[in-house]
Amino acid sequence: MDMIHVRLDDVKPWKREFYLSPPRVAVLYLLAITLSEVLTTYVHPALGLVAHSATLIALLIHIAAAWEQPIHRLLLTLTFAPLIRLLSLSLPLNDFPQIYWYFIVSVPLFATAFIIARILGLSWSDVGINLKKPLLQVLIALTGFVFGYIEYVILKPSPLITSLELREIAIPGLILLFSTGLMEELLFRGMMQKVGISALGRGSIFYSTAIFMVLHIGYESVLDLIFVFAVGFLWAYLIAKTGSIVGTTVSHGITNIMLFLVFPFLFAGNGRLLANAVTAQSPLLERTLYSFFSVFQNGGAYIPVIVFLVYLTVILSTFMGPLHLTSRKMSSRRDEEI
Repeated sequence: MDMIHVRLDDVKPWKREFYLSPPRVAVLYLLAITLSEVLTTYVHPALGLVAHSATLIALLIHIAAAWEQPIHRLLLTLTFAPLIRLLSLSLPLNDFPQIYWYFIVSVPLFATAFIIARILGLSWSDVGINLKKPLLQVLIALTGFVFGYIEYVILKPSPLITSLELREIAIPGLILLFSTGLMEELLFRGMMQKVGISALGRGSIFYSTAIFMVLHIGYESVLDLIFVFAVGFLWAYLIAKTGSIVGTTVSHGITNIMLFLVFPFLFAGNGRLLANAVTAQSPLLERTLYSFFSVFQNGGAYIPVIVFLVYLTVILSTFMGPLHLTSRKMSSRRDEEI
């Protein structure tokens, strides 16, 4: 590492300034991750694997070279982005049902997050795992039903289960809650957004959301990218307001549960309830959900969106406290650290 520091000290001043300039470095890695995702999706996964590997190696070298600089904290959390794709592309997942892919990939990611949080001295509370403003967290969590509906209309995915029986939806639901909801909120907003504040200020909200959006390029939908950025920005803003990822984690989990497990059984691609989708022989859970969402049938796809906008306005206008965007020193007490 000393050799790397010597080389960095010996480079020309303008190059050193570039290597240590948070905005420039952040944009550079955002472009690298975006290019890697484009290659993975539209050219060939093998090229994407190479590009993400190169990005991860560049990040590790950069972290070592800038270890004594504040920017190394942001760089450490940026390693999550290429690591997510490298794991999903390289692990032997084909022998497992697709729903279990999320769980398998999340295990090493949670381990990596734990290690990086320890290195950075982040406590459970620092990364947003706390119960601050519990009523607001409940309200935020419920937005997942509307987000799941909107994204289902955009993507129209096939269900990841064969029926809506409780025994079949329970484990997949927990997997989506923890392996997508908790995992992604912890990595992108609990950690990347948090440590990015010292380097990017309020721009950390936009930046962590942009990284989150780019990793959805694989769905091949521009409309979904816009939706993901809008929802991701809202979650990031609410976390900055409350200091907690609990509500957004549940909202994120419910969004994916509705998207991949529930709505494919209930709705057509245009957002209308499927005619005769439920019979007397259908599972109780499926009949209950169908009856609940039939309230929106007469208004089509617009009523849920209108209800959501009113609901969101109430949330944001009621809880207008200061943003939690200070760069205070993170807690390092051993009994609070992750």
